[in-house]
Amino acid sequence: MQLIVDTQKLIEKMQLFDKRSGQWIFFNLWPRQVEFLEVMHNNRKVIIVKKRQTGLSQLTGADSLSQCMILSNFTVLILSKSGPDAKEYLNRVSGMYNSLPPELKGQCQLSPDQVGTFKIGSRTITLTKDNAELMQFENGSRILSLPANRGAGFTADRVVIDEGAFITKSESHISLETVLQRVEPTLDKAKGQLIIISTANGMNTFYEYYKSAKAGLKKFYAFFFSCWEDPTFTPEEREQKVKDFGEDHTNQEYPRTDREAFLSSGRPRFDAKSLQHYEETALKEFWRGFLMQDSEALVKDDKGDFVLYERIQKRTQYAIITDVSEGIENELKDPDYSDVKIIKISDLTQVANYHCRIEPEQLGIQLAKIGRWYNNAYQIVERNNHGLTTLTALKNADYPENLIFEHDLVKKEQQDSEYRSPSPRLGWMTTKTTRPLIINNLANLILKREIPAFSKEDVEELFSFVIINGKAQASEGAHDDRVMCLAIGYYLLTLEIFYMHYPVREPGSNESCENCQYFIYQEGEKSICTESKANRKFTDWCILWTEFDYDDNEFSRLSFSGQDDEYNGYMPMR
Repeated sequence: MQLIVDTQKLIEKMQLFDKRSGQWIFFNLWPRQVEFLEVMHNNRKVIIVKKRQTGLSQLTGADSLSQCMILSNFTVLILSKSGPDAKEYLNRVSGMYNSLPPELKGQCQLSPDQVGTFKIGSRTITLTKDNAELMQFENGSRILSLPANRGAGFTADRVVIDEGAFITKSESHISLETVLQRVEPTLDKAKGQLIIISTANGMNTFYEYYKSAKAGLKKFYAFFFSCWEDPTFTPEEREQKVKDFGEDHTNQEYPRTDREAFLSSGRPRFDAKSLQHYEETALKEFWRGFLMQDSEALVKDDKGDFVLYERIQKRTQYAIITDVSEGIENELKDPDYSDVKIIKISDLTQVANYHCRIEPEQLGIQLAKIGRWYNNAYQIVERNNHGLTTLTALKNADYPENLIFEHDLVKKEQQDSEYRSPSPRLGWMTTKTTRPLIINNLANLILKREIPAFSKEDVEELFSFVIINGKAQASEGAHDDRVMCLAIGYYLLTLEIFYMHYPVREPGSNESCENCQYFIYQEGEKSICTESKANRKFTDWCILWTEFDYDDNEFSRLSFSGQDDEYNGYMPMR
């Protein structure tokens, strides 16, 4: 990446239009703007979150203009969310060029002995083209400004994506992720630079890139410009903006922290303050690992897809809620996950989460396995699309049908329809009627903070669930599998009619079976199961499982390597 790193003196001889005064003023850089200029000159990939009216977009344009004036054959590609935005960006850059003194417009190289000053070359470097899309210089350099959906195929030394958080399919007819996929080959070819700059717009693809950059997971330098780093912006002015436009709008447009900017921006479906509370009180991981597909083992791994927040408890009733994705075989670059949440029915606490990319049929087999571990839990599986395959596999794994939720028992499609149709429809149906119902219910529970806790991953996804064109859905580049799983689960588990068909069996004077949620009562010297009415011992397998053979006796000894020395590396789930 070839850049001239001392452009400040040239930039400060340019003028830009100041909206506050309505006049052209010299570009005298603030301290934070100087820092940004250094970051831009020393990093190949930069992502910037800023307040409104920081001048950073114009500074990026001014530096790009400087590079083109000084270097030969330097190409800058500017991508904006729309055609008018692209024209406006280039119009500002053209204005800065035209504001330069005549003698500086002919400079083509830095003086070798006086860095930061310019000497007149033997020939004048002038513009050969200056229109709505292109500034072409006689030295072969150029600035091309286009809407984001037209930016493919150009080889550039620098690509600037302006207001990247607002480049969405709805506004730009292309997603930011697709734009990045298109420009990456051109940057690799030229060993060029990528700069993404924007105010916040909810927790979308731009947010994910910025978050990953801050965490060191992407090769971007993350830069934030707060409202207090603008020396012209005062606390009194911010307070007035809160009065005029509200706290959320002010936090988005004039944020004090980058977190505040993202929390307040976009149109989140769920209450942001409540989500902040849930973020601060997020579930603590007790154990994480992989659920093996070819055995009963759970293998400890920090990158595992099966997370426990507490141990499985005896004599406790659980519900398992599942949102089924397409699996791993599809054409999407970033397909959805299947999400499985295990919830303790007595207090609605989430006790475990299985978040995986797995084929729907294999997921059904895994659910049967998990259900048995969790005391023969109720299974609530979304039946839409691939969910039918998962439900079939769950039944074929000898999971009792009376423990699998049936949609028509609880939710009527029409007022006069019967609860039970001739052919039971196992699983939950998400329809145009039920979808807003379950999402609104989840929003109300979150607002009132009636759900005990969420995982930090749940909270992230809840933040990125927004209203787009009147519909509540995941932001571009985000997923909604965790949200839909939570919405289905907490709708049914807070619905009185659910328990009419799927009762809570509280242990009283009777003892709980060692193997399931049903209870044993004494009849003379006999121990009788309340479900099967058969004589059972506490150590017996329930007769509902007569066709299921547990190899290696791993039902009560699952692989939790590294957690406990007893059982030679195995640790009891209970």
